[in-house]
Order: sequence, then structure tokens, then C-alpha cells
Amino acid sequence: MESIEMDAVELAKLGKGTLRLIGSRGTMEILSLFCCSQKQVRFTELSNLFKHISTKTLASRLKELEKEGILKRTAYNEIPPRVLYSMTEKGQSLAESVGPLMRWMIQWTKPIKFSNQKMNDSEGSSLDTSCE
Repeated sequence: MESIEMDAVELAKLGKGTLRLIGSRGTMEILSLFCCSQKQVRFTELSNLFKHISTKTLASRLKELEKEGILKRTAYNEIPPRVLYSMTEKGQSLAESVGPLMRWMIQWTKPIKFSNQKMNDSEGSSLDTSCE
């Protein structure tokens, strides 16, 4: 790994921006879905999988990730409209960087119990969300 020389204040600013991005509601879930796959996923599949995230929040998060160059959005001029999302090279690099944190969370934190059980509704999804 190459050494990067950077002022502590500049590093803190970068860290704050990165934490804002990956700490936003739904972002880690989205990254974990795409982390081990080059598969393209439709918005409706994401919406069905992440029922605990409103469609407005999901759309907003996907837009942010696209703006940052982490996800690629491909829209097809069809009726009904079809939009597919996939991970970019930059996004894959981020997912690989976040992977150790996800493994740490799985090993050392207790599962969160959702009172409304919306998370359990997505267990039957056809999307593979496992990361090695």
C-alpha cells in the first residue's frame, strides 16, 4: 500500500465527507448488496429488498451514489421505464474497503431487532446479498 502524505485537517475533512456518504440511511445496505457482484439491479428489486427504506430515501441514496461515481445508472427508453444500477470501478473499490468493516460488524455486534419486522419481509428476495 502506498503512503499518502496529508495534513491532519485535510484528512479529517475527507473522513467527514466519506462518513456522511456511507453513514447515510440505506447506503451500507446498498453497498453490501453490490459488494460482491457485477450484476445490474432494477430499482424495483432494490425497493422490494429494502422495504425498511422508503422509496424516496432509496432514490435519493442511489442518486448520491451515482453522483459520487460509485454506482452506474442505466436508463432504457421503454414503457414501462426500466432503470438498472451497477457498481462502478470506484464503487467496487469502496465496497472492498468497507468489506473488513462489515466483517467486523458481523463478528462483534449483535443483530438489530426491528419492531415492525420489515427487514424480515425481504428474506425471500431473489437477490444474493452474501459477501465473502
